[in-house]
Amino acid sequence: LAPAARSQGNTRNLRIAVVNLAEVFERYYKKAELDASLRAERSKKFEVIQEKAKELNKLKEEVQLFDLGTDARKRTEERLFQKRVEFEVYKKMSQSEFADSQRQYTTSLFEEIRGKIADYAAKNGIDLVLKIEDAELNNGTIEMIQLEIKTRQVLYASHALNITKDILKAINAGHETSAK
Repeated sequence: LAPAARSQGNTRNLRIAVVNLAEVFERYYKKAELDASLRAERSKKFEVIQEKAKELNKLKEEVQLFDLGTDARKRTEERLFQKRVEFEVYKKMSQSEFADSQRQYTTSLFEEIRGKIADYAAKNGIDLVLKIEDAELNNGTIEMIQLEIKTRQVLYASHALNITKDILKAINAGHETSAK
């Protein structure tokens, strides 16, 4: 790592490194495990939603069997209304729970990764680690490209400063096969 600057009143060289956080996140073995767990959770909830939807459709068909204005039709319509409300509530709660799970696991992974980067930096005498993105801009919409330009913090960094591979080795130690 090359010296980048001298701090005021300090004569030692500042050591800086960069890491591609997006790559580390994507290749961290725990992310794949947690993604699989979330997919399974989502799949179970989707199955329940499908069953509830089938039940609603059956009740809709049942309502049609009764003549308008009959007590049997009114009771069935009330049951249909209640089941529809239950369905919508379950669906919204499931979506909210899934979003909360995603938020919690993403935060947890980020904190773990940040901790590993801090440990690596401390052990290797690095004073500052900056996040770096891929050199190329996204080929998305003009808005996405403009957002990427506005949020990009490192415009250039020598390959010698990039510790992404070292961080991946450290964070996936013992899990090399799932990190590839």
